[in-house]
Amino acid sequence: MGWHRTGKAAALAVCLYASWAAWRGPPPRTVHDPPDPLPRTANLATIRGLHKTAAAMTQEAQQANAGIASADLESLLSEPIPDNPLVEGVGTTAEWCGEGDSPLEVDWTFCPTTGTVTAVTPAQ
Repeated sequence: MGWHRTGKAAALAVCLYASWAAWRGPPPRTVHDPPDPLPRTANLATIRGLHKTAAAMTQEAQQANAGIASADLESLLSEPIPDNPLVEGVGTTAEWCGEGDSPLEVDWTFCPTTGTVTAVTPAQ
């Protein structure tokens, strides 16, 4: 009989522990800080490639635009807007026609009146 009571007590202890563990939920996860971003250096080959890409996008936008000013660059291109490796974000654009400071937080600028696409190349 002593063994039977000990078994019930052990079963009760296990049930209480399991209930408590289910109530508190899983243990908190360890949070690690994200790594530092990789440096984005502007070498001559990268800048030339960006200018070549901008020229190709300009030509395609001007052919598709056919004299109608459109601020939506993506609708004028056959391919998605590519990434500029010198700027954070992927394929972001802003309307800019050369007046004032160029927006540095986007990959490309687009002037809908001329159809010109310019690569943003931040000062290093």
